[in-house]
Parts: sequence; C-alpha cells; structure tokens
Amino acid sequence: MEALTRSLETGQPIPFETRLRRLDGVYRWFQFRGNPARDREGRARAIAAVFGRRRIGILRMGGIEG
Repeated sequence: MEALTRSLETGQPIPFETRLRRLDGVYRWFQFRGNPARDREGRARAIAAVFGRRRIGILRMGGIEG
C-alpha cells in the first residue's frame, strides 16, 4: 500500500505482479505498470495499467507452474 500511496502522491508509475486464472482454469502471472489518472483538478482518481504476461523466476524455480 505504501508504494500505491507514493505513486498517487508523486505521479510516478507503480509496477506490480499478480497471478490470475484464465477462463479455462489455467493460472498465469501478469506484470502490470500503473500510472495515476487525474481529473481536471489534478486529483488522482484511478490507476491506468498496462500489463503483459510474465513468469516470475523465483516461483518457477520453486515448482509453481503458470
């Protein structure tokens, strides 16, 4: 949460990763990069994210598939 708060305050992008389940039940790792989206008054109202699939090496080495 600290990184999210800092991103909203400074306007800097925030990278994060999560594991999502596809409709066919297969899990995949995704990496997102979010940027604060601001309204006309300059207040952060949302995080606009760009994402792509990425395996996380440390988990893959630990035997977790996806």
